Parts: sequence; C-alpha cells; structure tokens
Amino acid sequence: MALLQIAEPGAAPESHTERQIGVGIDLGTTNSLIAHFDGTNLNVLTDDTGQASLPSVVYYGKSQTLVGADAELQASAEPGNTIASAKRMLGRSREEFEDDPYIQLA
Repeated sequence: MALLQIAEPGAAPESHTERQIGVGIDLGTTNSLIAHFDGTNLNVLTDDTGQASLPSVVYYGKSQTLVGADAELQASAEPGNTIASAKRMLGRSREEFEDDPYIQLA
C-alpha cells in the first residue's frame, strides 16, 4: 500500500506493484542524511565532498546561505544567523521558547 502517491493532473496513478521507490530522511538533532530505494538498490545521497552524514546546521548570511559543515563553521562567528538542533523545536509552540536563553526568536 502506498503511503503517498503523486501523479500528474488527469493521469491515472501507477499501481504500487509497478513502481517501488522509497525515500528516507533521517532528520537528526546533530546530523541528517537522505537515502532512496529505486526498487532494487538502496542509495544514500552524499554531498559534494562524498559525505553521507550532514551536520544539521543552516547559516543565513547577508550574501550566502550555507548548510552542513560549512554552516557549522559560521556558528561561533555569527550565532544569530545560524540555526542548529532545529529538530528539538518541532512540535513545540513559540511560547515554549520565550524564556530559553539559547534561542533568539525573530
């Protein structure tokens, strides 16, 4: 049984027996990775340096956005523009963070 099936508008969805593709996302507090299954092989995606595990960090600078290890390097220099450990915020309300000294909310 397909959990999510996507088709073009007006097109008949494919039978789940015809196509067996899966994607897995491990959104970790410290590191994240993505893998996909093409029906035969399981493939873990890697970054441009060949690393499969990517630090769960994003940096939003004035002229660039960085992810992973590159973003991690900016965390100490510009902590206000760096997001790390975002997973621990999922499912929580804004009010729960108002008194947290480690989180600055915009």
